[in-house]
Amino acid sequence: MLACLLISFFGSMFFSVPIAMAISFSSILSLKLFSHITPQFIATQVFAATNNFTLVALPFFMMAGALMQYGGVSKRLISFCKLFVGRMHGSLGMVTVLACMLFAAISGSGPATVVSIGCIVLPLMEEEGYDMAYSGSLIATAGGLGIVIPPSLPMITYAVLADVSVGALFAAGILPGIVLGIGLMIVNYFVCKKKGMGVIETEKLTWKRFVAGFKESFLALLMPVIILGGIYSGLFTPTEAGCVAVLYGLVVGIFVYKEIDRKMLKKILVDASVMAATALLLMSMVDGFNWVLTITHVPQILSDFIVAHFSTKYGFVLALSVLLLVLGCLMSANAAVIILTPICAPIAVRMGFDPLQLGIIEIVLLNIGCVTPPYGVHMFIAGGITHTPVNKMFKWIWILVGSSLAITVLLIFVPEISLFLPKLFGVYKTAAVAL
Repeated sequence: MLACLLISFFGSMFFSVPIAMAISFSSILSLKLFSHITPQFIATQVFAATNNFTLVALPFFMMAGALMQYGGVSKRLISFCKLFVGRMHGSLGMVTVLACMLFAAISGSGPATVVSIGCIVLPLMEEEGYDMAYSGSLIATAGGLGIVIPPSLPMITYAVLADVSVGALFAAGILPGIVLGIGLMIVNYFVCKKKGMGVIETEKLTWKRFVAGFKESFLALLMPVIILGGIYSGLFTPTEAGCVAVLYGLVVGIFVYKEIDRKMLKKILVDASVMAATALLLMSMVDGFNWVLTITHVPQILSDFIVAHFSTKYGFVLALSVLLLVLGCLMSANAAVIILTPICAPIAVRMGFDPLQLGIIEIVLLNIGCVTPPYGVHMFIAGGITHTPVNKMFKWIWILVGSSLAITVLLIFVPEISLFLPKLFGVYKTAAVAL
């Protein structure tokens, strides 16, 4: 039965069947051929998977990201960031990373961050003499911070499946996201200095320039403060934060910046609905798939195998890291989180690994997969914006990915990078309770 399940699943994917349909087909086929259980039981699992209040946050954060993208927030974030690093080598590259970090704290989506920041920054980078292959690689890699810095859609998915606190996982992602961003800025500085890319500003940062820039971007900067501050102050839950983010984005985009009209609002609603429906369909189908795995004792078999062959938690996380990097190259981060978490999280706890730390490591490694072939969704988006063949981006991508891999090693061996803020905010002790 297990062989049928896996062969039909990967075989369907090989023939480009949508992953949700491949998962559903393999589950139903396996039950029909090798079990006395009727496939109709999968329908119950599919319904139960979506009957979860926490999942309401997914469509709201998706819509909030779209509102920020089209509502004028992105370009104001970029202008503000350039005030601080304009007089350094590769300043616009650093602005790109900083803007991605700020936008990540709004949208929660990697592709949305790549598109929103990339469409504004990449033409400016071309004017300043940046190699477009490098520019595309940088925005593709930095855009991945959208799923590391909270709020994050894969984080919400992981929290639901691993039964940990969404707020605690959000807190755990802040420091790793900042460290990853700093790592990319350091690499960007040395690359631009060596290759002579970018323009160094001569105008100094004065108090007058700072005040003017801050006033212009104040409402954009206030967005992540409202979302994260409201969550950690206990004012509202992560799910309610998504609703607040949508309301704030509507008010700012329509009435303050006045960059969203009725036609654009319709497009935002349709795009967010399609993305949310796709994610929820995938999650529900995977729950049926995981149920079939459970009745065939696959988690227990896999757990026993890993415990027997990897005697330490670091051996386990090394094996898992390789698997995550491979899966990240083949499918979206959210899909990989959905498939792996129900199996790997219990094993990690059994091996003595903290589930919050594991969640951050899992998401960071899958983020790396988003810029590496053959899937590399961020890479293809950035290549489309820059009109650059992705094969020309490869040499730069590996340099930037190397920085992220080195920081991942730190996250594995220094758990406090992930756990310090959850403990500081007092949410670590409630990590096993979903908010």
